[in-house]
Amino acid sequence: MKTPQYRQITDEILAQIETGELLPGARVLSSREITEHYSVSQITALRVFKELIASGRVVRRNGLGYFVREEGAVQGNGPIFCVFRPPMQINAVENYGSRIFNGIVNACASSRLSLSLSRHILDLKYPAVSLSEELLQSVATEFSGLPVGTGILLDMRFSDEMIAKYFLPVCADKALVVVGRQTGLPVLCTSVPMTACASDMVSLTLQSRAEEFILFPLQAVFDSDILCAELKRGLLQSGVAPNRITVIDDALTSNARDAEIAAELAARIKGRKSKVMLLVSGDHLALSLQKALREQDIELGRDAALLSLGGFEGASAVTPRISTLAVNAERLGELAVQALLSRHSSLKNNYTTEYKVVLNDTWIIS
Repeated sequence: MKTPQYRQITDEILAQIETGELLPGARVLSSREITEHYSVSQITALRVFKELIASGRVVRRNGLGYFVREEGAVQGNGPIFCVFRPPMQINAVENYGSRIFNGIVNACASSRLSLSLSRHILDLKYPAVSLSEELLQSVATEFSGLPVGTGILLDMRFSDEMIAKYFLPVCADKALVVVGRQTGLPVLCTSVPMTACASDMVSLTLQSRAEEFILFPLQAVFDSDILCAELKRGLLQSGVAPNRITVIDDALTSNARDAEIAAELAARIKGRKSKVMLLVSGDHLALSLQKALREQDIELGRDAALLSLGGFEGASAVTPRISTLAVNAERLGELAVQALLSRHSSLKNNYTTEYKVVLNDTWIIS
């Protein structure tokens, strides 16, 4: 006898909870999302929620929706202290940090958690000021005065070296989450799945039939280095000759250097018949390159291809539109809070967000 649709959907959601794909405190798909995602009726969706609540693994919060029960996590439900850059108005080119912060706030609100902000968050505003020893010591003093069991969310701009030297010694009774990047420390973190992103970018690049590849990491961005290393490794494993791969690691360091890079790229593109693919680890840099190359009479999508990582609105607002892997930045903040909620019951350390491939006008040379 065929299993009813509501039972199949219920079992799938319960399996996601069991495997940790849906963590304690995570929101379950809404009734509308279930009807759209599974192509079922509203009645079937309502039966799914009835079964989920009956299982004891999901609870309903009036006005908010359905959430995974935070069973046994009361001891991990202490206050949350956030040392993250201050939000700014979301715009076309710089919205990554603001969306992460929105995710943090929304997750704390939905889980009824107390959220406190460090008095030093303005010191992390964009563009970032230097993280001086005085600042680091002052933040460490804040940490040492927090109650036992407090969960701490850290901006990705704090390096592993800084965290190990200043923060870990005063946080033995508190959980740390590095928000927005991977870390080599024995602490929780949320990040973009850079290896998976690189694999998709390599696959798309090879489909574009490009013959030369220029990689652009971002300065002082740890996960950007991971992405570019994975891109290079993937291209080499696919048979691309090493002399066909170039890494330019000093873009966005100064206007003068950016002008030099654009002139060098233009000469390289104009002087060769082979197709050139630019692989960029941030939409902000992609938009800057597009503008600088246009001044050199080079048009992306016509003279060279470009694939970026980010998903900023500006990528689709320009002409030609930038092809990008759009990252769910808000989810990074939500996952950071969920990581704290589940730290007593989960063996996971790194929680990764979702992304989607958005192929626009710069993917293949016309």
